[in-house]
Amino acid sequence: NDDNDDNDNDDDDDAAPKTGSPRLRRPGPPPEPEHYGAKWHWANWGFLGNLETVLKVLGWVFGFAAAVHAGAHFDTAPSRVHAPQKAAGAICIVLAFLVLLGIPDRWALKDYGAFILIFMNNIGHWAVAIGLLVHPRMLSWLVYLFCIFVAAGDCVKLEFFRRELGKSFKTPAPIPVMWGGVIFFIVCYIVVIALMIATDAK
Repeated sequence: NDDNDDNDNDDDDDAAPKTGSPRLRRPGPPPEPEHYGAKWHWANWGFLGNLETVLKVLGWVFGFAAAVHAGAHFDTAPSRVHAPQKAAGAICIVLAFLVLLGIPDRWALKDYGAFILIFMNNIGHWAVAIGLLVHPRMLSWLVYLFCIFVAAGDCVKLEFFRRELGKSFKTPAPIPVMWGGVIFFIVCYIVVIALMIATDAK
C-alpha cells in the first residue's frame, strides 16, 4: 500500500506545473509591453513594424525629391498654382501638424527609431506641401508615389493594430483614436492623389 501511495504522489508531482513552466499563471496584471520602458532603447517591432517603416521611408524619399524639383524650378515657374493643387498642399500641411501630435507617444515609448522617424515623417509632409504650393507643374508622379507608399505603410500599421493593439502593444491614447487617426491619414492621401489627377487634367 505504501508503494502505491508513493507512486500516486509521483504522478501528482508530474502533473503539477513546475516553476518556470508556461502553464503556470500567476495572479496580477500582465507584464508591460516590451516597447515601453524607463530607458531609451532601440525597439524591435517585428516584421509588420519594419515593413511599415520601409514603405514610409520610400514615400518620404519621393516626397523630398518632389520638393527638390519644385525648388530647383521655382524661379522659372509661373506664379499661378491651380486650385486643386493648392488644396492638396493645404491637406499636406494639416497632416504635417497632425503628425506632431504623435510626439508625446513616441517620447513615452523611449524608442530612438520611432522618435527619429516621426520627425522624418513631419519633414516629408512639409516638403511635399511646400512643393505643391510653390510650383504649378510639380512632378505629379512623385506626389503619387509619396502618397501611395506612405498610405501603404499606414495600411500595414492597421494590420499591426489588428494583431497587437491593446494586447502586446499598449499606448496611452484610446484605441479608437489610434484607428481613426490612421484611417483619416489614408483617406487624405487618396484625396491628394485625386486632386493631383484633377490638376494634371487642366
